[in-house]
Amino acid sequence: MGAPAGHTRLMSRRKEIPGLGEVLGRGLPPRLACRMPAAGLLRAWRELVGDTVAAKAWPVCLETEGLLVVAVAGSLWRQELSLQAPALLRGLAERGQAVAGLRLVPAATPSPPPTAPPPPPPLGPEDEQTIRDLLAGVSDPGLRQSLANLLAAQMQAQKALALAAD
Repeated sequence: MGAPAGHTRLMSRRKEIPGLGEVLGRGLPPRLACRMPAAGLLRAWRELVGDTVAAKAWPVCLETEGLLVVAVAGSLWRQELSLQAPALLRGLAERGQAVAGLRLVPAATPSPPPTAPPPPPPLGPEDEQTIRDLLAGVSDPGLRQSLANLLAAQMQAQKALALAAD
């Protein structure tokens, strides 16, 4: 028994519907119609350039014309890689990852990490005695230790604020 007449017509229409990537690729300028480099290409790049260079320059996109877009941290690295481009292209081809060329672009510069706060000022013997005196009436050893830690942290924070105000 055959399929309903409408079913075969529907199937032939589905074959004509282009994929999302194809639709987007047709509607975007070539520089934007780019795809993520395949895992093999990323591995070949790291193997070719080594960990040090790979930390400063990494593939971000493979353009439709076969250009590999590489984000590069710093103009010196960009200059070095542009001088090495022919050797890099040969090395990628030898690893089965032929690309038409390299397009080196500046990498986004991450913000520097925040500076670590200074260590809290140490408590003096008189501070430690004050804590012991305040907690002398607490019979549970676990609770007494937790409260001692809390009081010590509070005293250190107060000392830090006083030092910062000076």
